[in-house]
Amino acid sequence: MFCKNCGKEMQDGSAFCPECGTKAESNDTVQANPIGAGAFQTAIASSGGTVAVKKKSKAKWIVIGVFAVLIIIVIACAVGGDDSENLTIKADNYNGLSFNYDVSEWCDSFNDSLKVVGDEYETEMNIQLTPKSFELDDTDYDSTDAYVVRYYHEEENFVISLYVDNDSNKLCKCSILWEPSVTGTDLTMVQIFGVVPSIMATSNIDYETSLSILQTYNDKSYYNDNILYQGGTINNYPAFEIQAISQETFEGQY
Repeated sequence: MFCKNCGKEMQDGSAFCPECGTKAESNDTVQANPIGAGAFQTAIASSGGTVAVKKKSKAKWIVIGVFAVLIIIVIACAVGGDDSENLTIKADNYNGLSFNYDVSEWCDSFNDSLKVVGDEYETEMNIQLTPKSFELDDTDYDSTDAYVVRYYHEEENFVISLYVDNDSNKLCKCSILWEPSVTGTDLTMVQIFGVVPSIMATSNIDYETSLSILQTYNDKSYYNDNILYQGGTINNYPAFEIQAISQETFEGQY
């Protein structure tokens, strides 16, 4: 089959064109095996919760949309803006800062962001997050003054982890992780409908900027205005993280 917009050849069953992001005539997708919560917790516990960033990766990753022209302009303008109003200093937090909203507020923002993404691709995702969607993870691997709650989306094979400051109940970090076996159209679905709205909700930035960040920094780090974006792996699980971190802490640890 071929893309109706750009003419690029597509695999049968693809939901979107890998070249231009246009929705295919057929919206059938192939589902991978559901992610196992127990296996994931074991893997992340043994990793120390650390994202391994590929320093010299030359692999090219194709995701919906071509924003080559927008990447420099959008990131420089939109991401480079002042996000300080969304952050509050937390001296007792390991990363030095936390975002100025709690899990409930983050869920509302994620749901709104997901609707924006869905409208962009004329696709409705059956995800509506609330604090009750998340499970408390009591795995003692994290040295921060924060607790972790996780949302497991078994159909699309990804996990969203929210790190919450113990004292203020404000978010410190958002981490999205998916199965290594998720590829092709399934991978695109996870990244567009899982990672992008998570970036939007956590950083309070728009869709195009969030997609540009994901495309540009999917295997490396980017620090801007007290927010650290990291793409890489957690114990061989592909992952992307957004966390509030002070300049001093960033310079000392990264």
